[in-house]
Amino acid sequence: MAMAVSTVATSVARLPHAHQRAVAALDLLPDSGGVLALPALSPFRYLLLRADDTARHLVDHRIRDLLADDRARGGTLADTIRAFAAADMNLREAAVALRVHLNTAKYRLGRIQDLTGRNLRRVDDLIELLVAIDLQDPHS
Repeated sequence: MAMAVSTVATSVARLPHAHQRAVAALDLLPDSGGVLALPALSPFRYLLLRADDTARHLVDHRIRDLLADDRARGGTLADTIRAFAAADMNLREAAVALRVHLNTAKYRLGRIQDLTGRNLRRVDDLIELLVAIDLQDPHS
């Protein structure tokens, strides 16, 4: 079963547009179904859900390799990247959120940097890594 909720229609005249957005949102759901409420998505998340194979092929092979290996090992590096971003690049807060020692979090970021050539303290690099993680499985 799949259900999509459109953005808010501010008038009766806007209902056909809202219906079109809800129908289009159904295509963003996985084959297993689910619920997608467009108002709950950020524009960034919406764009990731609409990404095609070209976007996935644009991910640097070093990042793709790291994430594939990490996924097979339980995803701790991807979790670290997400926690670091959620903590506004504050490593101490990320370590607390991950429930690991500060040195463990620091080691993980260093490993990510060594394997990908990306500096997680650089916003563009951090965004590239976050996008690559979400492109692996946009429904996670």
